[in-house]
Amino acid sequence: MKNLKNNGWDHWKKNITEIATDLMSIGLYFLFSISIIFIHRYFTPLILLIIISYYSFYGYVNFSYLLKKVFRIYSRKISTLYEKYGDKIQF
Repeated sequence: MKNLKNNGWDHWKKNITEIATDLMSIGLYFLFSISIIFIHRYFTPLILLIIISYYSFYGYVNFSYLLKKVFRIYSRKISTLYEKYGDKIQF
């Protein structure tokens, strides 16, 4: 009987450890996806700006033209945000 109880506990213990490792892997995938979203949201424009400035320094890209385009896009975004939430902003 003692041997059967130990085998039963070992079986459940193995299942618990497998479940725990599965949960840990799911959690790690979740954290990884959140970090990818964060990096894409906040650091991709900075990385693109560094790459574009590097190539514009060597004359491959017209940086002033791209900067005007980017500024025009962001000014539109800022103006639409101000139209939506302008009354809630306090300076």
